[in-house]
Amino acid sequence: MRVTTPRQLRDLYAEPTERAQRKQLDALDRHCKAFMRSRLWSKEARIQRERLPTMNQMIHEQIGLDTPPETQAQMLQRYLQDL
Repeated sequence: MRVTTPRQLRDLYAEPTERAQRKQLDALDRHCKAFMRSRLWSKEARIQRERLPTMNQMIHEQIGLDTPPETQAQMLQRYLQDL
C-alpha cells in the first residue's frame, strides 16, 4: 500500500500520546544531524538497484568466501523455489 495522504498515514498508526505531542528537543545529537545531512529521502540521493551489489556479494566480501556469489537473478529464483 502506498501512503500518499496524512489520513492514510494516521490510519496505519495509533494516535500519538499527549506526551509525544508535547515533546521538544533542545538539540539534535550527531546521529540525527548525520541522518538529516544524508538526504536519504531525496530522489537525487537514490541509487539504481543495478548499481548495488547483491546481498550475497556483500556477504561473500564481508566474510571472505572464495566461492563465487550467486547473482541477483539466481537469488530471486532460489527464493521463489524455497519460500
